[in-house]
Amino acid sequence: MTATPSPHVARLSAWLHEWSIHETLSHEATDDFPAFNSGLADADDTLPCPGHIRLMHPATAGLAHPRPIYFTILSIHPDSATIVPFGPLATPAVPGEWSTGLEPPCLRVLSLWNHARVHPRALRHSWPARELDEQTLAVAATLLDCVLTDSPPPPQHEPTCGPPLIHPLDPRHEYLDRERMLMETVCRESALPSGFYQRDTQNLRLAAEDRETYGNPPETPDDPNRT
Repeated sequence: MTATPSPHVARLSAWLHEWSIHETLSHEATDDFPAFNSGLADADDTLPCPGHIRLMHPATAGLAHPRPIYFTILSIHPDSATIVPFGPLATPAVPGEWSTGLEPPCLRVLSLWNHARVHPRALRHSWPARELDEQTLAVAATLLDCVLTDSPPPPQHEPTCGPPLIHPLDPRHEYLDRERMLMETVCRESALPSGFYQRDTQNLRLAAEDRETYGNPPETPDDPNRT
């Protein structure tokens, strides 16, 4: 009789399968992305508000991002806004990623661990796409609090979040590194001279993981397969 895999194992298996397909398609895709050498122009005059989903400007200073970057605004104040990007896959990778239940593939997973604070004026360099309803926005805010307090997701939301990250050679470490660096790049490119961009790096710990932070696996100096 075949044993039923645990929910964590089943979720990790689903993510690994999707990641394998994503990597294959990425390697086959062209690296020739359009560049915009004229800098970053204002995308629109819509007043950004919590719950708005927006599309980041694709490039600035001759650089281009490898995919469209959608994000939502969780909070906004006169001098800072907390934004959270949507991930590239439809399956959450870690406890800090959440399946939103939204239909568009690019909006299915919210990467709360990858949140950042930017100046509100920098949000004008993006286009409005749609809005989260109040219930979805409230759940996202709750899960961001879990990330900030290094707490596991509430039981009612845990099944829609990713499994814990424990093994140092787990390929999710590479995924998290890439997503973190991409978010840092686009946020810095979008920052105004008088604005700012900040990461809450000390709060990026994985729920249910007792020692390592997102995107920073333990050192394995004797492993010949580790690059």
